[in-house]
Amino acid sequence: MNKLSPLPGAVLARGTQALHGTSLRIGLSKNAVGLLRTRNWPRRRSEMLIERTLDANSQEAIADGLRAALADAHCSHMNATVVLADDLTRLFMVTPPSNAERLRDCHAAVAMRFQSLYGEPPHDWKIDADWDARHPFLACAVSRALLAALQQISADSGLTLIGIVPQFIAAWNRWHRSVADGAWYGTMHGDTVTLGVIGGHRLTDIRRMTVPAQAHHDEGWLSDQVTREALRLALPVPLRICLAGSAPDRWFADRGRTPVCARLEANLDVPAFAGESADVALACTGVRR
Repeated sequence: MNKLSPLPGAVLARGTQALHGTSLRIGLSKNAVGLLRTRNWPRRRSEMLIERTLDANSQEAIADGLRAALADAHCSHMNATVVLADDLTRLFMVTPPSNAERLRDCHAAVAMRFQSLYGEPPHDWKIDADWDARHPFLACAVSRALLAALQQISADSGLTLIGIVPQFIAAWNRWHRSVADGAWYGTMHGDTVTLGVIGGHRLTDIRRMTVPAQAHHDEGWLSDQVTREALRLALPVPLRICLAGSAPDRWFADRGRTPVCARLEANLDVPAFAGESADVALACTGVRR
């Protein structure tokens, strides 16, 4: 399967990550922040620095919580990557016009799609995509105010910001080779599941679901939701759902149900942290452990 390119609008290149140095992974959601220090030499290992619940009802509060966490962890002079929970981003599919010839035609299609989906112009959002004039493609929007705050916090903290990437993209770029054509791929953090439909070796659709509290104890909840969604889209029910992130263990327990839920991180060469929290798992997204 072709690898989805990191989205330039969500991945802000600031330099080249040192192969033999120490770097910082920041997992950031509306409710929490997790900081993870990774070392690539002499052997690859990761160290949890801090995790903190945020009482955040605004982007300013999220930014303040991150700034305080970085100060308490004494993080500076490192390359840093921010992994955003998908509920801090807007991920959507765009179908290019049949007569699309230039990149600007795709840009116009993205703007129209954004307006249609969210009922507002895209001026306050940084949008980029896996641009394709021949096939539907994934687009990602991140608030310009949030991006600016993250850049400023990184500069004030003495960090070199390598990238800002949604969990869905970070996990895909790590695990895409483990997702068979025809399976569905997804990520989960908190009460949000983001699902990608795979067909013809391409991402063809994307769906976001809110997980009710009782679903965490229901082995068949996600399988049932995917079955209904596939029927609604007039698609074959997938045999497998490949999930990354902090999904309930119960969803992976029932092997007699179709589709089967499979945890992508189950084949990690290095064990996860004991009792790894959702926030640390978010920060770990995309890391080869």
